[in-house]
Amino acid sequence: MADNVLIPGAPQYRAYMRNHQVRERDTVEHKAHGEYKSLLPNLVLESVYRG
Repeated sequence: MADNVLIPGAPQYRAYMRNHQVRERDTVEHKAHGEYKSLLPNLVLESVYRG
């Protein structure tokens, strides 16, 4: 699980998980919102290792 992928952001982690999805992991992005500002979009990544 990875929280706050958009705010404050983790673009390198998100790109890594996307690029390695086919071989090693299944990753799903869940839309979410900021904890204290519900109008701000955010993402939670859920990954399952297939090793």
